[in-house]
Amino acid sequence: MAFFGKNSDRYLELMFGAFKADMPFLPLNWRRSPDELAALLKESSPAIIFVELDLAEKLKQACAGADLSPEIIVFNPKDEQSALDV
Repeated sequence: MAFFGKNSDRYLELMFGAFKADMPFLPLNWRRSPDELAALLKESSPAIIFVELDLAEKLKQACAGADLSPEIIVFNPKDEQSALDV
């Protein structure tokens, strides 16, 4: 499982969820270029990637460059309620 986004509540939820499920977790730095991301994705071959809406196009370019087609789940952190807002 990979995560491509900025630091957020969702990042921590996915990271701890992956750890609990005994799955590898790959945080991808949102500042990387599509070519750099493609190299990382080619090495790791994640089956599923969670990505912020604003970064989805950059991830699609990287996946095309790596010749991968993982399941991509797009989320919008602006639409989600933070645990701090409750």
